Amino acid sequence: MIGPITCVTIAAPDLGAMEDAYKHLGYQATAGGRIPGELAAFWGAEAAEGAQFLLMAPETSEGFHFRFVEQPATPGYEAYLCWGWNAAELMVQDTDALEQQLMGTPFHILGPPADLSISDAIRAMQVQGPAKEFLYLTMFKRKTGFDVPEAVDFVDRTFIVILGGPSVEMLAEGWGKRFGIPASEPRPVKITVMGQAYGLPASHRFMLSTMPLEGSNLIELDSMPETATPRPQPEGWLPPSISMVSFTCDDPGAQTLTGQSGTPYHGRPASMWRGPVGEWVELIAP
Repeated sequence: MIGPITCVTIAAPDLGAMEDAYKHLGYQATAGGRIPGELAAFWGAEAAEGAQFLLMAPETSEGFHFRFVEQPATPGYEAYLCWGWNAAELMVQDTDALEQQLMGTPFHILGPPADLSISDAIRAMQVQGPAKEFLYLTMFKRKTGFDVPEAVDFVDRTFIVILGGPSVEMLAEGWGKRFGIPASEPRPVKITVMGQAYGLPASHRFMLSTMPLEGSNLIELDSMPETATPRPQPEGWLPPSISMVSFTCDDPGAQTLTGQSGTPYHGRPASMWRGPVGEWVELIAP
């Protein structure tokens, strides 16, 4: 069993800018401090020892946090031009009202609210934050066949994380082998922000698949253009922008972190796994 998503870690040059931006989503700071050496070593990011971090969460819903870790910007990094964690998708109550709320804020609106090509019951917009992270902000106008959580807060938790690689099949094989979860049949879908990144026509479609997680969460798998490259890895630091995703997992494997207090661990054992395109995955026991 893997899921739900408990934390999305973002490497950011300026924690103050991140806190200011995410307050516009209704997120609140819940904790902060400096990364202990034991945790940095566990990640394999020894240079992050002593780096400042900040945790932020929705006001009332529980079980999910963004974790911002301060580190230098990676020159040349741009989301969607390289493999790995490309975006986090958040459940929201009203995408159109949120667009108005985010105008003039640190979030850059890349794709205004629009119904998805797969269902007019789902309406989403895409924004980019101060650390070059992409967020999808998605509302469900009515019940659908998708198993998703309800938005308790105006902007609620991350319920989908978006992983890009050379092919959907390659990603699905790696995750399926490790966790025994199936992938949906790949289908061609418009992915506005990826099309923009490669200068492709708005009508262009990419192959997409999803993998179900516990807690009504999902991983989206995207086939990226052939020119996409491995994500740059700064020596000793976290990967740039969306660095790592943490999941609850009843079989985390070799547990190399124990007794770490605070969110998202709360003293529970944890392990690290590198996915099929080198994506960083943190597995935390229930």
